[in-house]
Amino acid sequence: MTLSAFIIPHTTAFQNNSYCYFDDYSLINDLASDCGIDWEKLQHHITFDGRKVTRGIELSKAYRGKVFAIGYKFTDKNGRDYKRITFHTNKHGGVTQTYNEWNEAQARKLIDEPSPVIPFKKKSETTVTPAFDNAPTDKQASDLKLANERWNAATTENVTNHPYLIAKNLPIDGIEIRRGMGRYGDCLMVQIFNIHQQVIGYQHLYAQNLPNRNDNKDFVGQIGEGFAIIGGTFDDCINGAYHVEGLTTGLGVYHANGAKGELNNKHHLPVVVSFSAGNLGKVIDAFMARGCENQRIAADNDCGKTSGNTGVYVAMVAAKKHNLPIFVPVSKDGT
Repeated sequence: MTLSAFIIPHTTAFQNNSYCYFDDYSLINDLASDCGIDWEKLQHHITFDGRKVTRGIELSKAYRGKVFAIGYKFTDKNGRDYKRITFHTNKHGGVTQTYNEWNEAQARKLIDEPSPVIPFKKKSETTVTPAFDNAPTDKQASDLKLANERWNAATTENVTNHPYLIAKNLPIDGIEIRRGMGRYGDCLMVQIFNIHQQVIGYQHLYAQNLPNRNDNKDFVGQIGEGFAIIGGTFDDCINGAYHVEGLTTGLGVYHANGAKGELNNKHHLPVVVSFSAGNLGKVIDAFMARGCENQRIAADNDCGKTSGNTGVYVAMVAAKKHNLPIFVPVSKDGT
């Protein structure tokens, strides 16, 4: 079947002003397959009006009665239609994948305006969150555009001389870090990617704590389900990788040589940095849903915090959910 012959019942108008939908056939097919859904079957049933499709769409008998898909269509002020499709299966502990046409259009620079206003009517029969919950806000889109310009103006020179890295005393091989001017001045910059390997944000690291903040990290754009990879790309992580919270932890794990009985990453497995405790589990979920194997977690040991050891806790939750090995470093300074 060619894309030009691909027709969805009752959606003729979608083909005229839809930006990515028909170019993303392979992507949609992959997302559906991750959830045990046959996109060839589903395309003849989905209506993009919020109705759940549950029958006649499974890849095999093993998924019968255990999958569903929901489609939505929204129109922006310029009359452009965007679609979102949520695929879900109850098998494998529950797997959900989402195709978001607005995100794909933005990534391809097909649109310049911020996300369309989404009229969403909550439906009692489904717990699916409102469409476009991962689309950036107006401010995120504007900030990301400026951050892209700052990244392009930044350089890889004098990165290791930045006070932040001097204090950490860590090698930076395996990831591109640039030095430039962020909104608070001189900083180090790291790109944040989504599961489709598109840049969705940046982390800026400063020498001093930020105004009215107790940390020196500034996030621009989006971070939810975003990550950076030390030592490769997503494809390099499919057969094995470490997952960590922070960049410096990630650099330490990537270059760990087993000295003094500590972790030894002598084969230089790639390290996935999720940037926060709250994001660690989301990133691991995304990687596992994509069929990644031999994933492992290097926890952030927050034993010095009075609010509890969040780093170890979230790592244990993710490890239990996906049956993954977890490594907890011995704290040397109580932080």
